[in-house]
Amino acid sequence: MKKFKWLFVDFFVLSVIFVLSILIVVLGRWTWKWATIFFIATYIFNFVFITFSLVNDDHSTEKMSWIFFMICFPYVGLVFYMLFRIRRDVGVNWEKFEQEFQEFKIENYKNKNIKEFVGSWQEKLIRKNFHNTELKIFKHGYDAYEHLLNDIKNAKKYIHIEMYIIKESEIYEKLKRLLFEKVKEGVEVKIIFDKFGSWKVPIDEFKYLKFMGIDLCFYNVPIYPYVRHTDNKRLHQKFFIIDGEVIHFGGLNITDEYWSFSKKYGYWADSNFSAKGKIVNEYQSYFLFDWYKITNQKLNKNNYLYQEKSKVKANCKILTFNETPLRKDKILEQSLVFWINNSTTEIKLVTPYFIPTFNIYTALKNALKRGVKIEMYIPGKPDKKFTYKASIFYSNSLSRYGMKVYALNNTFLHAKFATFDNNFAYIGTNNLDMRSFYSNQEGINLLYGDAVIKQLNNITDFYKELSIERKYKKYNKIRKIYSKFIFKLFSPLM
Repeated sequence: MKKFKWLFVDFFVLSVIFVLSILIVVLGRWTWKWATIFFIATYIFNFVFITFSLVNDDHSTEKMSWIFFMICFPYVGLVFYMLFRIRRDVGVNWEKFEQEFQEFKIENYKNKNIKEFVGSWQEKLIRKNFHNTELKIFKHGYDAYEHLLNDIKNAKKYIHIEMYIIKESEIYEKLKRLLFEKVKEGVEVKIIFDKFGSWKVPIDEFKYLKFMGIDLCFYNVPIYPYVRHTDNKRLHQKFFIIDGEVIHFGGLNITDEYWSFSKKYGYWADSNFSAKGKIVNEYQSYFLFDWYKITNQKLNKNNYLYQEKSKVKANCKILTFNETPLRKDKILEQSLVFWINNSTTEIKLVTPYFIPTFNIYTALKNALKRGVKIEMYIPGKPDKKFTYKASIFYSNSLSRYGMKVYALNNTFLHAKFATFDNNFAYIGTNNLDMRSFYSNQEGINLLYGDAVIKQLNNITDFYKELSIERKYKKYNKIRKIYSKFIFKLFSPLM
């Protein structure tokens, strides 16, 4: 019953709107009596839900945006609030989540509580908890796909995939044919697709994949005709695990844009990574857990242990953790704020979308004021126009304090990583926006090691050569007020 309570709330609100519409039609014309009743009912209705919005655990910035909509657009604003609100008061606390996740863990850290060290890069903690890893970085999507397809060709036991976006495309057809060949060879293939990210693919295509022997399931399937606020929670992770030996992860989805084979976008700047070592067990644990939460099927984790066929040529230390809607505790934002606040010399941020929370914006502004050099790399070509304009607005406001903003000339940038003081880095699937911090399931990898930091700096140097620096632009008063109002109002909802 608890699972469907918001469906009943949706039904109630829609019913009220329907009844009011019927009343307007039946009455034919308004009388003072009915007009008074209607406006008093509207006031009470809005008052109740605005009060609810104020006392819940949602982000304060988002609260103000929704309250504005509910005041200006009664009923309609409320419906949109219920459908698109980013809820943060769901899920269990960290301890309960870890207790449930423990059953699926293949690799256990000596320090079981990840929260004690994700907010730090102290060398002692890194030596104790980070895995030695052989990490390869691919700064072009087509290079990453070439290595990925080659590793899949060599698969002997299993291929496990979690994917956000999939579209019928040339790269999808190549991957599909290859997976069919592996199934014929007796290789186990299991895929978790995000339902929203794969909505363009006909259901018959997924039936065909199952018919050909691929085991698949969907994350967070909408229950039509209802649209729930929980439908905003998306599986944004993108990784391939092959034989428990190697993992491929990063920004690449399964569609032609990502290997720069799109007429619309041309060259698509993205980065992807492959890793060998015990870090593979961490990702395998996430897959086993996600598979269980969706299918209620417990796979035997002993069948998917990391198999070290040759000695790992470690070039960095790595730690991975995921941000998930299943857990109340949200550590990605607080960790990023901590890393920014403790940087002393230089920060480089690479992101396709820059719509920061108040805490992150404040941390970056304070870092600039204390003399930290900050470079940000963003797209020079948008994929979502309004989101892009919001990114320009926020990056421009920080360039006023000295942040260098580089936009890749006529190129969409989809890479997601950052370096801090040339000492520490993260790479992941997270964008710098509200949904990545609070709503999506994201994979974040913390990196430590001179060799890998050097490679990431080589990528940002490459991006800089392709970029045009966006200097601080001072808006006139009317445009400044308008931009501030629009983007601060809508950005928490994006």
